[in-house]
Amino acid sequence: MAIKVSTFKNRFNVLFDESEKTTISLGKELHVSSQTISAWRLGTRSPKEPTIIAIADYFGVNVEWLMGFNVEKEKHQNIHHIDSELKRITDLFMSLSEANKVSAMNYMLYLKSQEKGIG
Repeated sequence: MAIKVSTFKNRFNVLFDESEKTTISLGKELHVSSQTISAWRLGTRSPKEPTIIAIADYFGVNVEWLMGFNVEKEKHQNIHHIDSELKRITDLFMSLSEANKVSAMNYMLYLKSQEKGIG
């Protein structure tokens, strides 16, 4: 799914303004720098999918809405439910160094290739 950057920027800004958080406090919550939050607000950068999921979960909105699609804003449990285990794994992944993220992704790809071989 491709993110619609200008729409993401607008929707992220709405959520940010409604939250009354600072770029520093939200950055800590999402495990990114305040400069990254500012770049998202300006639309000069956009987050990758795991971070978009974490943002949507944090604000309780639909991931697809945040990405710019014409769907309901509010997340419905039966449409897009992120359970606590997936959130925990996402948080853990986001806390890794870039090198460790690459290693983790390579390992997941390896596991996926092994799964295909089993089936």
